[in-house]
Amino acid sequence: MGSRSGELAMRPLPAVLLDLHEDLATGSLILKRGRVSKTVELVNGNPVSTASTPRDEMLGHFLVSSGVITEEQHRNAVSRTAEVKGKLGEALVSLGILTVEALIEQLGKQARHKLVQALRWPQGAWRFDESNEPVEGMQLRMVEVVLGGLKETAVEDLGRLSRLDGLSFELTERGKRLRHELKRVFGEKVTMMLANGASIADIERAFPDRAQARLAIDAMILCDAATAMAAPEVGLGAITTKFSPPRTKTRPGDDLFEVLFEDLALPTDGAAPLEFDTEDSGVVSLEDVHQASSENEHAVALRQMLTAEHQRIKGADHYAVLLIGRKAGSDDIETAYRVRVSQLDRGGAVTTDPRERAKLDELRSIYDEARNVLHDERRRAAYDRELAGGELVQVPPAIDTELAFRVAEELMAKRQWAQAIGHIKTVIARSPNEADYHASLGWCEWMAGKESPQAGDAARIHLNQALATNPDHAAAHDFKGRIEAKLHQDDAEALFHLERAVDLDPSRIEAVAAIESLLVSRGELRRWEKILKRLLFRLRGKGTVDEAKAWA
Repeated sequence: MGSRSGELAMRPLPAVLLDLHEDLATGSLILKRGRVSKTVELVNGNPVSTASTPRDEMLGHFLVSSGVITEEQHRNAVSRTAEVKGKLGEALVSLGILTVEALIEQLGKQARHKLVQALRWPQGAWRFDESNEPVEGMQLRMVEVVLGGLKETAVEDLGRLSRLDGLSFELTERGKRLRHELKRVFGEKVTMMLANGASIADIERAFPDRAQARLAIDAMILCDAATAMAAPEVGLGAITTKFSPPRTKTRPGDDLFEVLFEDLALPTDGAAPLEFDTEDSGVVSLEDVHQASSENEHAVALRQMLTAEHQRIKGADHYAVLLIGRKAGSDDIETAYRVRVSQLDRGGAVTTDPRERAKLDELRSIYDEARNVLHDERRRAAYDRELAGGELVQVPPAIDTELAFRVAEELMAKRQWAQAIGHIKTVIARSPNEADYHASLGWCEWMAGKESPQAGDAARIHLNQALATNPDHAAAHDFKGRIEAKLHQDDAEALFHLERAVDLDPSRIEAVAAIESLLVSRGELRRWEKILKRLLFRLRGKGTVDEAKAWA
């Protein structure tokens, strides 16, 4: 089998993992997104161990976030580890915090958690290197990790789920082989319907919760177990069905909103229609009002697209920037480049804000660089050698660095922002590739600067660095969103980062409050309802304080 590599934008990680599982692959799978890297050791297609660089996926932080140990127990174990120069797990056992059996169980859960957290990466690079060297660890079942992980991390994303509208689906050959596993995870009804081919409307009607139907189909598509069916040919003599004209929509996505949030609809039984005078006021025509409203919605949508695209390409390599495969030819490169640039041209037509223009210029520069490198055979060969090298692997922070950052966190808790800044800068000098450190420095700069516009500029530098390191860093999105919301310089960007923070970590109640404040002030109550429903979906059944706060 040797080595192989690819882009997650071209083939999602769940499908890649099941490819390796079916090939009974043994070796190392390296994943990279931004400066976050993970190494998964496989034996006969099943994960045995997983190493990763993000600080919040290290054993101690994982155990605290899972509620297995307290923050104080974690601090004591870290101090003990530094004293004896050993491992954190050994310290937890020696202090009587965990038994050996409990530690082994938690190590298995931690390995699974690291892999599950990467399943929905929208882009990134992967490389598999075959190896027959023995690997220590607890072997997990790949199929269970992938299917169960996708179900656990499902989010009611309106934009993503709307792509299923009007389509019919069926099981792929892989889906047929995994039929029993699919039944166990997603239910027998949806699996049997897909075995025979069914439309999304029929599948939804068979589900008590229509949103769950779409989430199940979306998960199966990600792992290449289901696919859209080809549209039937229509010609002379073909059997046709009665055409029903679609209902008028007030805005794109209304149908999907009704699917996901039908319980939010207001009762209308017995209500009499209100009568309005439809005559022109003589001051502003209704046509002008409607046109202006439509143009404003279009401009808002383009700004949101620009913000999302600007965030997408952070930390992405040239192939991921243009959304092409590693073997793409010149024609494919040029076509992909023109598609990306055409989006910028549409955004530029309605963008007048200097900051948004700067984003457009930066995006165009990144597209140009990717295109120029990949069109030049010599530069592309050198770039491919760089991607194939060992730079994919990063190193997590050392224990002494973690202890130094603990001091900074204590200063932050006491609101001693200036002192915390000095400590965090020392920590970053030791470990420059940890997003937690850059995000914390950005927040300290903001608070130390009394939340002024100048403080916002200083904070953005460090928060952008955190997001370049880890595009999925919840705290960095949270901090940046709250800063933008406070300054009201770019509400679209503020909402993008705040919503992303809540999607990544539903427990970020401060981000939820900032979203509510922004959307209520803008009169976007329906959008707020969607976000709140999505948050409750993520927190459902956990019985946590965060769930209670969300309901309140």
